[in-house]
Amino acid sequence: MSELKLYSLGIVVENKPVGADIIMVSPIEVLNIQGAGSIKDASTKSEGTLKNADDKNFATEMKSSSYLKATWLPLGNSNRITSPDVVANETVILFKFGDVDEYYWTTIFREVELRRQETVLYGFSNLKSGMSA
Repeated sequence: MSELKLYSLGIVVENKPVGADIIMVSPIEVLNIQGAGSIKDASTKSEGTLKNADDKNFATEMKSSSYLKATWLPLGNSNRITSPDVVANETVILFKFGDVDEYYWTTIFREVELRRQETVLYGFSNLKSGMSA
């Protein structure tokens, strides 16, 4: 059984750079309580004190955000070389691999009101037989 699992719908936080496969995305079914404004600017910093094994205090700090990085998964697009040029506020579907913090994305809806002038590269072979590794 595969460890690649459906994780969440996501909202793209910022336009994907041309030529890149990684996007910043907010998993809206997992982190669904967010304030108004830009998702990218919403971050939290927590500070505190903990005790180590020797019972001595030490300072700790944690930073969190409402988005994560995800890599393009060409699901159903095996001949597509370049990832879709998704833009801020576009909806994608996210996958997660096992218990590892590795996330993957692909488009799910046709949101023509958002995405324009996309750069697309497809690859097709004219070889009669497959290449050997």
